[in-house]
Formats: sequence, structure tokens, C-alpha cells
Amino acid sequence: MIGPLDTPRPQVDLQGTPVLVACAEADAHIPKTHVEHSATLLSSFGAEVTKWIFPGGGHTVFPPEVEWLQERLSELTTDSANRSQVR
Repeated sequence: MIGPLDTPRPQVDLQGTPVLVACAEADAHIPKTHVEHSATLLSSFGAEVTKWIFPGGGHTVFPPEVEWLQERLSELTTDSANRSQVR
């Protein structure tokens, strides 16, 4: 989540929406505390949260993050194709 940790957030129902929050242990741009807070908050809103803290430093996209996204996109396209066939 963007902004200070105490930023008020309106309550929403994310209805099991898959969400990935991640950073490196020593990420210069994304504090680990923000990832922890975001994961907790999004879970309280009903999201299906996957949280990863990768070892080391660096602000980058890690291969497991790409794989997670590919899997979610594959699920969406498969679900969409199945719904189209039912009609």
C-alpha cells in the first residue's frame, strides 16, 4: 500500500482476489514493514494474499513473482475460456 502505514483505508470486500505483496529483505524502495502491513490489511479486506520476503537486497522483480503472475493469468484465461464454452 502506498503512503504512511497509518493512512486511513476504506473498508472494501476483495472477495478472494489473489494479491501478491513482496520485496527483498533490504529493498531500498519497499520497506519490509510496508509489505507486512499491506499483507495484513489486504487479508482483512478478504484478499487471497501471497506474501514473499526475498533474501538479500535489491529492488527487482524476482523469478517466483513472474511465475506467480503467469499462474494467475493462466487461471483467468482458462476460467474465461470455460465460461465461453458453457454459453
